Amino acid sequence: MSDWQQRVIQEFGHLHSRVKALTLFLLENRDISKEDLVLLSVQLAHMTNYREILEERIKRFKIR
Repeated sequence: MSDWQQRVIQEFGHLHSRVKALTLFLLENRDISKEDLVLLSVQLAHMTNYREILEERIKRFKIR
């Protein structure tokens, strides 16, 4: 496996941890402002989409 593929896998792992942490934060902290809740929810959606893209790229590593 090449260096850049290893970096993609590492980035996926870090991002997965951050998605889990932000999800937990949003579930446990309902006292934040509505504006922050909206912004953090949008951020989580983008992070989740990016994680899915990385996951698809990693699957393609195994095909080649």
